[in-house]
Amino acid sequence: MWSVRGGRMAGGGVTRRVPVALACMVLIVSFGCDGPVVPASPPRTMAAYSASLFAIDVEFRRPLDRTSATQAFRYSVTDPAGGRTVATRADWVDTLFGETVRLFFPLGALQDSTLYRLTVNGVLDVWGQAQFATDSATVEVFTGLWYSSPMRDLLNRKCSPCHNDQRAGGAYRTDSYAELFGDGSDGQSSSPRPNLVPGDARSLIVIRTSPRHSMFNVAHLSYAESQLFINWVVTYQARK
Repeated sequence: MWSVRGGRMAGGGVTRRVPVALACMVLIVSFGCDGPVVPASPPRTMAAYSASLFAIDVEFRRPLDRTSATQAFRYSVTDPAGGRTVATRADWVDTLFGETVRLFFPLGALQDSTLYRLTVNGVLDVWGQAQFATDSATVEVFTGLWYSSPMRDLLNRKCSPCHNDQRAGGAYRTDSYAELFGDGSDGQSSSPRPNLVPGDARSLIVIRTSPRHSMFNVAHLSYAESQLFINWVVTYQARK
């Protein structure tokens, strides 16, 4: 049985100083990549991300009331010229947290690499309360996914603190576009799998950032952020 005596921890004839144990814990927290080391992002009322040239993912701060959240007429986008397009469908895609819906628009309604304003009206949270202080809210969304935006920023915030030239956690790096295409954590095997293959949903970077997988948990990814990885790799072919 362990006991603490005069600043020492003793048991079974072995004596250890408490400060040594504490120092070890600090080292583990500071340098280990097997725990949540990336702070969660500050909560936002709403965020929107391009999913394809006809779809947009909308992430809310609180779990959604499914009925109101999947009514397509509550969502519309306004293009730079002032033209307005209403969503044709709103699907419940976030079965983990219930905070994300995917909106679908008519083919040709959304142009690539264009800034739109997305307006949402009357969506409730799971407790029946309004998601916004007013009846509606508007957020900007840039169509198309590129490494330059928004993936580089997401990688820098959520992945590169552990996967860089000083600390290549898991034997791979995410701190540059070129490094993303290196061998993944099985790089020493006889047939290593690249971390990223454009168009391949089985790329390691997609698998590891998917819900309930290691980097999803460690990096505090939201469901919508995990979708950014698969949409960028598969739909947009990991373009630079």
